[in-house]
Amino acid sequence: MSAKANILILRIKASMNMLTQIGLVLMTVTQLYAILNPVSVIPTYLSVMEGTRKEQRRRLLNRAILIVFILMMLFLMAGNLILSILKVSVDSVRFGGGILLLVISIDMLSGVPRTKTLEEKEAIFVVPIASPLLVGPGTITTLIVLSASIEFYITAISVMIVTFLIYVTLRLSEKITKIIGRNGVRAMGRIMAIIIAATAAEMIHTALANWGIAKA
Repeated sequence: MSAKANILILRIKASMNMLTQIGLVLMTVTQLYAILNPVSVIPTYLSVMEGTRKEQRRRLLNRAILIVFILMMLFLMAGNLILSILKVSVDSVRFGGGILLLVISIDMLSGVPRTKTLEEKEAIFVVPIASPLLVGPGTITTLIVLSASIEFYITAISVMIVTFLIYVTLRLSEKITKIIGRNGVRAMGRIMAIIIAATAAEMIHTALANWGIAKA
């Protein structure tokens, strides 16, 4: 085989590897965005921010997004450590997390609010916007599973992209509400719930398959 042919094969393999990595990033971004579901947070966000000056609103949003990013990166980096301390397997977290996500998706489809009370505006950059509305139990569980299943740099890139998408979603929340209306926001939230349910089913099936209970 000629040198040119070898170079061509190497380039094709590199391109395929890159496409695979891009596909993993897109899949992870979709899962995380659906689980974080910033669209469903829009009504709460607008209610809490009502009467707040534009400069203050932007400052509080920046703080909330920073807290979201820090929390996600902490759980992503500490995922394996958490598993070691608790002495549980990845499949156990997959199974339990899948059930948790399934319950969350059912609650979202039935219209149950993700929080029942609103905190003071001064604390909005931590509660309720950053956590538990965005970074809640479902997000934490998913990040722990991802930390043990996918290469760190892929998940880290996905977290960065998702954080930016959350910022854009909340930054444009008023425009989004004006364009699609509150019913449209609710409908988008339902779509995210379906994606969460599908992710939950996949996590449960993977755990059962690895335990030899279900077929791969």
